[in-house]
Amino acid sequence: MDQGINLSGDKTLKQSWWWLFTFCTLFFASQLQAGQCGTPLLFEPGKKPIRGGLKSGNGYRTTIAVDNRARTLETEHFLIHYSLRGLHKVRTGAEDARLMKSTDSLFTVFSFLSGAKRDSAVYFQLDLMNAPHPIYIRQVEKYFEDARKYYVTILGMKAPVANIYSVQYKITASLPRKFPIDIVDVGTADRDFFGETYAVTYPPDRLSITFENDFLWDTQLDSQGKILGKSIKSQVSGKVLHDYGEEWELGVKVTAYHEFYHAVQFTYNPRVLSYHAWYEISAVGMEERNAPEVNDYFQYLPCVLKNHDRVALTTMSQGPCSHYPMYGHGIFHIFLSHALDSTFDVKVWTELSRNGDVLHSALESCFSKYGKTMGALYSEYTSQLLFSGLRFQQPPNAFSVDIPRWGDIAEDSVDMSDATPYRSITLPALTFAVLKISRMDRSIIKVLQTRGAKGLTRIHASKDSAIIEHLQVSQLTLGDPRPDFQSYYIVIPNPSFTQDLIVEVKEPEASFYAFPNPVHSTPPSAIYFSQAKAMTFPATIQIFGENGAMLRSLDFASSDSSLIWDLRDNGAHLLKPGIYYYRLNSENLKPLVLLR
Repeated sequence: MDQGINLSGDKTLKQSWWWLFTFCTLFFASQLQAGQCGTPLLFEPGKKPIRGGLKSGNGYRTTIAVDNRARTLETEHFLIHYSLRGLHKVRTGAEDARLMKSTDSLFTVFSFLSGAKRDSAVYFQLDLMNAPHPIYIRQVEKYFEDARKYYVTILGMKAPVANIYSVQYKITASLPRKFPIDIVDVGTADRDFFGETYAVTYPPDRLSITFENDFLWDTQLDSQGKILGKSIKSQVSGKVLHDYGEEWELGVKVTAYHEFYHAVQFTYNPRVLSYHAWYEISAVGMEERNAPEVNDYFQYLPCVLKNHDRVALTTMSQGPCSHYPMYGHGIFHIFLSHALDSTFDVKVWTELSRNGDVLHSALESCFSKYGKTMGALYSEYTSQLLFSGLRFQQPPNAFSVDIPRWGDIAEDSVDMSDATPYRSITLPALTFAVLKISRMDRSIIKVLQTRGAKGLTRIHASKDSAIIEHLQVSQLTLGDPRPDFQSYYIVIPNPSFTQDLIVEVKEPEASFYAFPNPVHSTPPSAIYFSQAKAMTFPATIQIFGENGAMLRSLDFASSDSSLIWDLRDNGAHLLKPGIYYYRLNSENLKPLVLLR
């Protein structure tokens, strides 16, 4: 007799359902994203360009059709095109009641006309009546004109010039040549801009801005023609910072400053040879500078603060984030505005326009004008990020007043009582590590060693005080915390644009040695010396030639010193390739080979 199957007792089936549930949960979680600028999506591999015509991009668009006609507000520097009907209808409220009453009457009067002719007739009649433009459109005008004034008039940057009238609308009226802004439902106008997309700035061949009409997404029309959708929101860990569906003026302001900066950037690089992270990093920095009350960038910070040892400053992939991490890395731009001045990015874009859009070269060139280097600036920046959140008292020179409102930065820990003799950490280019060093009653002496990097920061911090030490060293003995502190932190930056950094935490070497050995002398390199268990300080390392002549004497006061030799003799002359010898204090000589 068939007894059937007991589903509740089938362990394998339970596991199958569990894995299916887990997969679905992870899949849908991966689809969640913070609000975004649509511009970087245009440069993803395989993306087909959308070409714009002289009068309109409408005839060349590959997107879903938008209204054939638009009403246009001509401002001092912009042409703002928008619709008053359908899914692309601009947001209107009680303050626009008189306008919409007139509009409704006109649509009734011209209802016998086809769609395009009806729209044209209504908008033409509104213009004849000197009917006002919606408050939403007036705010778009205000913030874009303010953005242009700041970037072009105050900072002296190049003014964007467009050669089309619109990408999204068919413009037949005779209009002056000004910068076009299309107000539409972004996700409907182009399905590539899925989710919570604020706006998109099109590249130079069709330079214009397509701007969200009401800060709603996943929209549809109900039977009465009302737009239904979900609000675009900025939120952190489920807490809503701003609901732009309601606080639309904040959304307009922060988006205007962000998107018009893209237009400025494209003016410097009309061919956009490589859409790199600085396009978004700098746009976020500028939006925060000009709209500090919005703090839209908060939503992108948790991922970069938690994954700072994996997510590079200039990465273009999402990696562990549900959004582009370059939005969160806009805080580096905020830091540079504080460490340098408000005009530093003008120098960066000027250099990018000269060097073919090579970012690392442009940044180093800009920093050199201030007598700075990427290594020094990145070290200072990463050390200040330890104070993100509310764990510690803020340093007096904090580069942003918002730092206490950010989340705590992730940290790794080194247990000084752990007998594990060796541990290695790989830091990709333009990432950094934060190590918490804890003291135990039976601590084991350990040495932290990086192969070639400098700029470690040791920080003793608490709720009441902070002691920050910038150490220009590549290796460090991990001693006890200062009195009144139970632990301290080591911040290790990798300011290289291309090379990984290997960080080793280990017991001191049993014997003293030099590395790398052999070493290439061209281009000039350097030799590092290990800290041996029996080393005492002060210590002297001497370099000898094959004939026994002492060529260089290196004196090190303490174990905090980086034991390094620049391959030069006491007269600062670079030594030629050959065989040399070295020793610590009066120990036996050891060979050292310099290659060409």
